[in-house]
Amino acid sequence: MNEDNICYAMEKVQPYGVDFSSSVETDGFKDENKIKRIVETIRNNTERRI
Repeated sequence: MNEDNICYAMEKVQPYGVDFSSSVETDGFKDENKIKRIVETIRNNTERRI
């Protein structure tokens, strides 16, 4: 899962949760900016569905 496909996957599967841990790494370390972007993407997607 990554920022580009997570919303599509969530709409198709409607999971209870998602694991995007490895997709937010840069050079083997968690990248704060990637984490913020993917969380923002998820929040924006779920707010539109409510």
